[in-house]
Amino acid sequence: MSDVLKGKRLLIVDDEPDLREMLEFEFEMSGASVETAMNGRDALEKFKHQAFDLIISDIRMPGGDGVELIKNLNSQNIQVPLIFISGFADIQVDEAYELGASGYFTKPFVLQEIVNKVAELTKNVNERWGKETILLESAVSFEKIFPSFESEFVEFGRGGIMLTQLEKMPRIDTDIHFKLNFEKEDISLEGVGKVKWVKKLKGEMGTCVGLDISNLSKDSVSPWINYLETFCPSAYIPKAKA
Repeated sequence: MSDVLKGKRLLIVDDEPDLREMLEFEFEMSGASVETAMNGRDALEKFKHQAFDLIISDIRMPGGDGVELIKNLNSQNIQVPLIFISGFADIQVDEAYELGASGYFTKPFVLQEIVNKVAELTKNVNERWGKETILLESAVSFEKIFPSFESEFVEFGRGGIMLTQLEKMPRIDTDIHFKLNFEKEDISLEGVGKVKWVKKLKGEMGTCVGLDISNLSKDSVSPWINYLETFCPSAYIPKAKA
């Protein structure tokens, strides 16, 4: 038994009883307190009586699906990380992250990967972003200077970055070491992110990718947290604009 999620309250939303019970058991073994709901409508009802640190939700469910759930939470300004799990192509990955989902796993999934993601998302900002930047030998490097944060070629979400003008199209789950310099703000952001989606843009725009930030350099943590507190982006990773 692990206590990696000790003190955390999770809500698991799925219409399959066996999957709900399996996830409930796994996360309770990791130290979390777990509630379950059979659909989005049931989940919203539970929010009237208690708060949660994170939601794990299926997408396709009778009686209120996962997309309706996250839209309802957004409309009520309920800020809680939500991870989608799905066995169907109900929504494009970039659209899920644009809606605000903090993770997206397809069935069948590796359970430990979800546990690791939940542990990451339920840390406080300094614990999560303040990790030492680990540069993997397999990581692709991307370094670029932008006039300002308002560049059309880069956009930030709550936990990731939309980058365009990459020369090569990386594979999903590739690690990218990025160093982004912004002249107007005199800020540099450096870290490592994992590719979650890839889009080939029209014309000479090149390739657009969505990065889930794994960690940041020590000097990047403060400006990143300041950005999040100032702009409060709703998307976890913004989607491509073209």
